[in-house]
Amino acid sequence: MKKILCIAQSCCDMIFGGLPQLPGPGQEIYGDSFTVRPGGGANTPCNLACLGADVTFLTGIGVDAPGKLILAELERSGVRLAGAIGLDGSTTAVSAVL
Repeated sequence: MKKILCIAQSCCDMIFGGLPQLPGPGQEIYGDSFTVRPGGGANTPCNLACLGADVTFLTGIGVDAPGKLILAELERSGVRLAGAIGLDGSTTAVSAVL
C-alpha cells in the first residue's frame, strides 16, 4: 500500500444534533446530542486511516482543550502526526456545526 501525506489546517468541529430549529439572535435552543470530531483538513487523514490507509498528517494544532481532543482522535484513528503540534501559546480553530 502506498503512503499518503496530508497537509492542511485543522479545526475542532463541535457538532450539536437534534435541534428542532436553528436559534435566532439571543435565543437558546436545546439539542439531544453533542459530538466533538476533528474538522477542517483533519477529516481526510482521519477517515483515510479508518479505511486502513497509511497516513501521515502535517498540520498545526494548539495546546488547548480542542487541540487535545483532535490529537486524541487522530491518534486513535492511526494517523501519524508531523509538523507544528502543541506550540506554546497556540490555539486551535473551532467550528460549531448545527
